[in-house]
Amino acid sequence: MATLSTSQRKHMPQSYFALPGRRFPIPDASHAEAALRDAPRAVNAGNISRAQEATVDRKAHAFLKRHPIQR
Repeated sequence: MATLSTSQRKHMPQSYFALPGRRFPIPDASHAEAALRDAPRAVNAGNISRAQEATVDRKAHAFLKRHPIQR
C-alpha cells in the first residue's frame, strides 16, 4: 500500500474517504484492500460501529469493482 502524507490526505476530496471525518481513505486499490482488512479490527477495538464497518465494506468493494487489482 502506498503511504499517504499528511498533505496528500489533507488535499484529497471527501469522496475518497469511506467514513466522515476523513477516515478510511480509498484513493486506490491497495487502500481499498487495507480498508476491508482494517475495518473489522476497528470494530473490535470499539473505534467504529458495525454499521460503519458495513459502509466501509460497501465503498471498498464498489471501488474494487470499478478498479480491479492488476496482479
